[in-house]
Amino acid sequence: MSFSLRFYTQRFVRRFPYFALLACLGAAVGTSFAVLLPPVYRAEARLLVESPQIPDELASSTVSAGASEMLQVIQQRLTTRARLLETARRLKIYENAPTMPPDKIVADMRRRLVITLPSTRSGGASFVTVSFDEPNAEMSATVTNEFVTSILQENVALRTATTAQTLDFFQQEVDRLGAELAQQSSKILEFKLKNKDALP
Repeated sequence: MSFSLRFYTQRFVRRFPYFALLACLGAAVGTSFAVLLPPVYRAEARLLVESPQIPDELASSTVSAGASEMLQVIQQRLTTRARLLETARRLKIYENAPTMPPDKIVADMRRRLVITLPSTRSGGASFVTVSFDEPNAEMSATVTNEFVTSILQENVALRTATTAQTLDFFQQEVDRLGAELAQQSSKILEFKLKNKDALP
């Protein structure tokens, strides 16, 4: 059996109207979807992530969570059922659907909200991306800004708690070392008093 270009060309020409019909049908369906579907806007914000400024070697017992771990905690806090329902109610995201069940609101909010965390690799700057899909451009920007503000507030709260724990750790170390120093000083003084005649 040999390949015949003329044979396949004739078959293609004979069936070309079917190909053209399918292509036109696909283009018509795609165009109608593009025209009929409502527009969806996506507001996006980017945050620079910095690791805690306290070195691990200095206070390894208190600085145990890096920036990625803190952001994972923040993400879990922001996407809880109660937090999403409260945000949707306060910003009136589902004002046009007052009978929508809470479970569907939570599922829809989680589908439309995207929080992209940095990878856990070390080195280089890390960024968090927050976006929200919404048919209304202004509402999309409002919701994105709300979640960015919440991330910043949660980050400050977690950093403050970590700093307070580190301060407590250092205070305990100062007290412990001070007590040891006082004990050693009293031992030296006692030694000097016992051996005052033998010491130069």
